[in-house]
Amino acid sequence: MASLMRSLLSSMNQRSADEGRSFFSAAGGQTKLGQQLFPEQVTIRSDPAAVAAPGAPWGDSGLPQLPRTWVDQGRIADLACDRFWAQKTGRQPIPLASNLLMSGGSGTVADLVSSTERGVLITSLWYIVSVNPRTLLYTGLTRDGVFWIENGKIAYPVTNFRWNDSPVSVLSNIDGMSESVRASPRESTATNISVPALRVKEFELSSVSDAV
Repeated sequence: MASLMRSLLSSMNQRSADEGRSFFSAAGGQTKLGQQLFPEQVTIRSDPAAVAAPGAPWGDSGLPQLPRTWVDQGRIADLACDRFWAQKTGRQPIPLASNLLMSGGSGTVADLVSSTERGVLITSLWYIVSVNPRTLLYTGLTRDGVFWIENGKIAYPVTNFRWNDSPVSVLSNIDGMSESVRASPRESTATNISVPALRVKEFELSSVSDAV
């Protein structure tokens, strides 16, 4: 989830949305700012002083990092905007977030497993590559353990997979959330992200992989 949500937040850019190159673009040269795109339990914030996962107090071009809500109960609340595009369009510049704080539910990964009749537990995603920025479709591989869940228990390990999916789809299919905890993306040592584990109704595992 740390990897997927970091990919989502880094795509929330005003210029690409204005120019029609983004998932956050809308018809007629508009953007999806203010639209309800996710369930109400999804809130994503940044705050450099957050105890859970602090971030740098400055951002692009030395812009100050202020507490900011990017997704407010499922509604797109803000997009990052660099100095050039802000000046060109008459906006205030907004730096990319220096940390990511996603709201969660309660309990742990073990609690999500115990309430799952049948499913797949994915512990890590890596080698993530953008496929289509207009839909936020990504592809990548699983790693560090994939397990089959049956009747609320981990039954046995399964192979790694290639996956093709979008953080948009993941957030739209939430069926359960653990509490939010600090977590590092598989491909990074970043400590500025706090996210919950999610149980989702569907996630596209497109093919078997020999990754270990």
